[in-house]
Amino acid sequence: MVECLAWNQEVGGSSPPIQTNLVYNKMKYVKDNILNTKCEVIIHGCNARGVMGAGVAKAIATKYPECEEKYRMTLNWMKRIHGDKYEKTVLGLSVWYDHFENGERTVRIENLITQLDYGNHGVFASISAIDSGIRDLLLFNLSVKEFAIPKIGCGFGGLKWENVSKVLQKIEEDTGIEFIVYEI
Repeated sequence: MVECLAWNQEVGGSSPPIQTNLVYNKMKYVKDNILNTKCEVIIHGCNARGVMGAGVAKAIATKYPECEEKYRMTLNWMKRIHGDKYEKTVLGLSVWYDHFENGERTVRIENLITQLDYGNHGVFASISAIDSGIRDLLLFNLSVKEFAIPKIGCGFGGLKWENVSKVLQKIEEDTGIEFIVYEI
């Protein structure tokens, strides 16, 4: 949200500045591979089955195999802990992975569980899991103001971007962060 001073001049006089809040779409779109981002954090959607076999998830798993391993290990641990209640607890969970080079973190990847299953046809992703999951993961990334994100939930997840983008715009408005949306 941007704060500005609006000056209202009337004929024959003037009034003092009025502080107003203007809402605008800060979301930026970039045509590039999300793995080329300069953002500190990449957020992308994953399923709850431990499979990173397509789309952005596959690209991340290929470049950062340790990320996929941590994601699988965490989901297996959650299944053991929660048993039959696993599916009720996992949506919106983010399994983060920090990649380091020469002792410095180069990127954090937030593997956000947006859907229980996966497939090629149908709607698998949950818009509420995207909303609550991103809001939760922001608490662990307080100093980060820009997040790289694909059209989350809209590829193999089956959601419509016009609906997901409204949720992301509301998160931007509520928190002051900015999403850099990567499209290939």
